[in-house]
Amino acid sequence: MLIDLSLPGYEFEAMLNYEDGSILSQSFGIALRSAIKRYRLKPQDFTPTDLAPEILYLIEANQAAMSASHSLTERLQGAKMLAEEQAHSDTLTGLRNRRSLERILDHLAQNNESFSLIQIDLDYFKSVNDTLG
Repeated sequence: MLIDLSLPGYEFEAMLNYEDGSILSQSFGIALRSAIKRYRLKPQDFTPTDLAPEILYLIEANQAAMSASHSLTERLQGAKMLAEEQAHSDTLTGLRNRRSLERILDHLAQNNESFSLIQIDLDYFKSVNDTLG
């Protein structure tokens, strides 16, 4: 006896004839998740030898791993930006430091932009800084 279990939009593997009966493999292929949602299939709807539940588990595990990886990447990008900001500024005053000045001057020089630089040297400033901060 041949029973037609075809679902619109999904292909099935061929029926295999054996001496004592037939086997019909309902292979949904890449549309497995859509078919499970559309036909409200449950794990018990699959035979113990069917790999569909394992495939679904692997798909979900892959999605969880990708989500965790994306989250970690965002956190690392934020930490990198913070570290770069701290490397180019004074922690006490928040003002740009010499490293930042060199980066800006390199950028200006590479782009042939005009700029002016003023340097002020204050005599005995160390004593003022040491006593008044």
